Amino acid sequence: MTLPLGPHSIYSAPPTEEMLSKLVYVKWCVLLTYLCAIGRFVADEPFGALNDLFGACFGTFLLKEDPALAHCFRCLQETALGAMSDGGLSCLLPYLLLATLNCAFGLLRVYTFATKYGTLLPCSERPVCYLPAWVLLSSLSQFVASCLCWKVYKLLQLQTLEYLRVEPARGHSTEDARPDGHHGHHGHHGHRHARNGRRSSRRESREGAHLIQPFQGTPHQLGDAPASTA
Repeated sequence: MTLPLGPHSIYSAPPTEEMLSKLVYVKWCVLLTYLCAIGRFVADEPFGALNDLFGACFGTFLLKEDPALAHCFRCLQETALGAMSDGGLSCLLPYLLLATLNCAFGLLRVYTFATKYGTLLPCSERPVCYLPAWVLLSSLSQFVASCLCWKVYKLLQLQTLEYLRVEPARGHSTEDARPDGHHGHHGHHGHRHARNGRRSSRRESREGAHLIQPFQGTPHQLGDAPASTA
């Protein structure tokens, strides 16, 4: 099933109350991802922290109108990232994809820690000891965010399909209605009678043309003098 991308695309309609109720929880997941990015950077895993940071930035673009992230979004708009998107629901699928990938790789990393150390907290003396916990928290937050974004995406699909069903019906009702209050089927009969009348007029014209006999009457020649009478 393919939905239109244009003036009436799947992302053009404003979010409903049900969508907004789910995006509120996505906001907390994004804020938690920012926190996990800081924790992973302190725990000496800069590449994992960068992945979380990118995911949180996509979430910020998605929730650009949220008061808690609006200032952060305006700051990101001033950077090179601002040229990539204007934010809003058009960032829903990119954020969903990135959050799902980060969640999958993060859970795989957590499984590696668990099998290697037998626990997710092998020590407590150094910041690196908390790295498995940060990775697990990041994976869970992005897993919840991806589930909520998928539900919002399905709601957007239903909203667009409902619009596509209503709009053609509205167009047909406008065509069928006439300014004088009559409906379209009366108009079709009127057009049919008008066409029949035009055909009859053309047929009568052709029959009348056959009654005219050309070259009848007394011929005249130029220069002939009129006959004199005795």
